[in-house]
Amino acid sequence: MVTLAEINDLHERLGKADTLAAYGRALADLGVTGYDSYVADGRTVFRTADGDDLITPAHHDLVEIAMEPDHAAILATLARAEAGELGYVEMSTLLGAAGLERWSVDTLRHVMTYVDVLGETVLAEHLG
Repeated sequence: MVTLAEINDLHERLGKADTLAAYGRALADLGVTGYDSYVADGRTVFRTADGDDLITPAHHDLVEIAMEPDHAAILATLARAEAGELGYVEMSTLLGAAGLERWSVDTLRHVMTYVDVLGETVLAEHLG
């Protein structure tokens, strides 16, 4: 059975942009089939092969999520974050203002999908 302590340990070691693929593989090895990270408060819901959901506490104060998504602004914010120009909270604030609800990772298929407040995919990318 997977625990949040095990997930937190992996996140501390591998939960960065340049090691995201390794993080996903390590989660899959633990039995995590995927997860959803929510922009509004930074909480993450991990799904396990056992059918359990493990939920982290909020990681930051509430961020307002715009009800009309702006995909261009979301993609621009993601590019700035990938370039190292934004910290996590600033990135979350900008993504929320642009209408991004969450990013979802399928650890078995190694795919990360960014989903707007209307449930539409903004971007799906292979993690390598």
